This record gives sequence, structure tokens and C-alpha cells, in this order.
Amino acid sequence: MSNTPEYNFVDALNAWCRIPVDDFDYLEADDFLILHPSQRKELINIALSQRFSPTEYRNRDQRLTNFMDPRRWENKVVMDFGCGLGLDGAVFSKFGSYVIYADIHPRTLQCAQQVLAAWVGTIPTRLVIVSHDSPFWRMEPNSIDLFWSFGCLHHTPKGPEIIRRACGCLKPDGECRILLYSDKLWIKQMECEPPNDTVNHPRFAEWVRKLDSVGHYADWYNEDKIRKVTADFADIAGIEYLGDNQFIGVV
Repeated sequence: MSNTPEYNFVDALNAWCRIPVDDFDYLEADDFLILHPSQRKELINIALSQRFSPTEYRNRDQRLTNFMDPRRWENKVVMDFGCGLGLDGAVFSKFGSYVIYADIHPRTLQCAQQVLAAWVGTIPTRLVIVSHDSPFWRMEPNSIDLFWSFGCLHHTPKGPEIIRRACGCLKPDGECRILLYSDKLWIKQMECEPPNDTVNHPRFAEWVRKLDSVGHYADWYNEDKIRKVTADFADIAGIEYLGDNQFIGVV
């Protein structure tokens, strides 16, 4: 019998209304929404410059920018899944993409909408509230060119199911580009080899809290694990480590 508490979507919903913002720690959605527009824009500019600085670990040597390849998605429909503050979607929009923001909390989507308005001067093509149960969101097949998710799907035990759902929404030449916590991040944080069963590992709660001060779930991935959970529905075109090996990127 595991001593690990079961994943609770309501808890996750409440937790992730505190939005992780690069090097700002966590930002309450309601606090962001009441900022003066000039303050909001200043915060957005700082957050974007830190997230995409080539000397900052997430984008070291422009590897995050290259993985996103935003110019490629001009005039294409991009779904920014688990969008949080919506910074990545704003970059895609700046390069001419039609951005759909998707997240579990309506106030988070409001924040992302404000970011897009302040930084790009446009509005999202669509806002999507994600539910806990399949099919997770309403969308017809052949709806999106790119499903993008950075730093989200490792926080739910339903990550593989969500990727399957995303693949079903892609246009014929569409792609998923996903960044997940890596096995090397587990090794760095926990100083031991990653377990096969993360949730029932005795140090699971310690692992989760080392990574985020909110939320109650986190898993790690490597190439073998990714290929195993997607084997019956996705063709993997490429896998690489990014962010000083803390993330593994999947196409």
C-alpha cells in the first residue's frame, strides 16, 4: 500500500492558479490581473527577456528558441498547452501564429490573454479550459498545426493520454513539441538513479517539492520512457535534452 496521496485535480486546479514565472517565483493570477497596464507590461518584458536569454539555462545557446522554431509556424495554428502566463504563446504570436491558449484554470487563461494583448497587441484565437477527464478539451480533428507544451505534462499522471488527445487534433503535417522533466534532473536533484515507479518512491514528495513550491505531482522522462508511453499512437521524430539537461524535448 502506497503512502503517497492520490493525484487530486481540484488540488491541482487551485495550486496552479499560482503561476510559475521565470525567476519571479510564483505569481497569483488575481494579483497579475489587477496590475496597472504599465506594470504588467514591464513584468512581461522582464520575464520574456529572462526566459529567452541565451545565457539563461532554459535557452542556453538559443536551444529553446531553436526547439520552438517560431518562424516556422507563421500563419499556423499553435496550441500553447498548460500556458500559464502565456509567454511562449506570445512569442509564437509575435512571429505570426494563430495562438490557442489552454490551461486548467480560467483566471490563468485571463492572464495569458492579457500578456498577448500587452506584448503583441492581439487576442488569442481561442481560449480552452482543460478538464481532468478524457477527452480533456473540445476540439475537432485537423484543428492545429503545432501542439506546444513546456513544463506542464510532467505535472499530471495523464500526460500520455493528453499527448494522445493532442495527436488526434493535429492537421496532417502537424507536430507536437513537448518539454518534460528529464531523468537527468532527477539525478541532479535526488542524487540517485531515477525509479521506475516515481509516485511510489519513498522520496516522491521531496522530489515534487524540490521542483515546485506548488502542485502535488511530478514525473521524469527519458527516451525509453517517452517511446514506451507513445508507442501505439505517435511517431517520434526527435528527442534532445535542453535547459542544462533539466528538460527533455520531444518532437
